[in-house]
Amino acid sequence: MYATQTDMDSKAFPGGSMDRFARLGAANSGAQANANRIGSGMPIRIYMLGRFSVAIDGQPACVNGNGKSNGKAKQRPLALLKALIAFGGRGVAPSQLCESLWPDSEGDLGIRNLTVTLHRLRHLLRAHAAVLQHAGKLTLNERVCWVDVWSFERWVNDGLRRLDEPAGGDAAELHLRAALSLYSGHFLSCESEESWMLTPRLRLKTKFERLVAALSKHLESRQRFADAVDLCLQALERDPLNELIYRRLMSCYLKVGELASVLRTYMRCREALANEFSSPPSIETENIYLESVRAATELSGAQAARQLHPSRVDRRTAMKRSLD
Repeated sequence: MYATQTDMDSKAFPGGSMDRFARLGAANSGAQANANRIGSGMPIRIYMLGRFSVAIDGQPACVNGNGKSNGKAKQRPLALLKALIAFGGRGVAPSQLCESLWPDSEGDLGIRNLTVTLHRLRHLLRAHAAVLQHAGKLTLNERVCWVDVWSFERWVNDGLRRLDEPAGGDAAELHLRAALSLYSGHFLSCESEESWMLTPRLRLKTKFERLVAALSKHLESRQRFADAVDLCLQALERDPLNELIYRRLMSCYLKVGELASVLRTYMRCREALANEFSSPPSIETENIYLESVRAATELSGAQAARQLHPSRVDRRTAMKRSLD
C-alpha cells in the first residue's frame, strides 16, 4: 500500500495541476478499508490544546512546543496536520493550506509542496487513511484519528444543551467536567504563533469561558459553593490571565462571605493583568471588589458596635461568667 502510494504521490503532479490533486482523491477510494483495519489496531490521538503531541497506539510519536520536536524533517508534515485541524479538519481546500504554509509559493509549486508533505504526513502517522481526499479537499479521518479539540467541543456543546433541560443537571455536569479535563491550555499555545492559529484559539478560549461560567453558576444554584470555587481555581491553572474566571471566583467567595479571599483574588488578578498587559481590571471586576470592601466595612462596623453596645444576652453571659 505504501509503495503504491509513494509512487502516486511522487508522480501526482508532474505538471502541478489542481485537477490532478482532485483526481488523486478518487484514486484513494480504498482508504475506507484501511481505516477499518487501522482504527482498531493503531488509533492516532492528536493533542492540540496546550502542548502539541501525537500518540499512535498509545505511544508518543511526536511532540512539539515545550516537549521538543522529533527532528526537522517532521516539522513541515506536522505543520500541515496542525493547519488542517485549525481549519476544521473536514473538507479543507488545498488552496487554503497552501496559502497558509507556503505563502511565497505560487500556483503549481504550492500544490506540489502540499502533495509531498501530505505523503510524508501519512507516513509519519503510519496510516494512509488518516487523511482522506474527496473532490480535491482534505479531511482528517475521524475513524482513525481522535483529536482533543473535537472531543472538547462536543462535550461542551452537549453539557450546555443539557443544562437547559429540566432534569439534565447531573449529566450536564459530567459532560462539562469531561471537557474541562481536556482543556490543558489554549490551542497550540506552545507553538510559534501563526496567523491561522488565532481564530480557532479565540473560539476555543471563548467556549472554555462559557464552560466555566455555566458550570460554576450551576454549582452555585445547588449551594455547592466549595465545588464552584474549586472549579474556578482549576480553570485559572489553565488560563491564569482570564479576567472573567477571576471575576467568577470573586463572586463565589463573596456569596459565602469569604471577603479576605475576594480581596486576595482581586489582587492576584490585578497583578497578573498589570504584568502581562499593563492594564487594570475591568469595571465589572472593580465592582465586585468594591462590593466586598463595603461588605467588609459593614462587618467591621457591626463587630465594633457589638463590642461597644453588647446585647442583653451578651451582658447576662458576661455577668454569669464574672460570678463563676
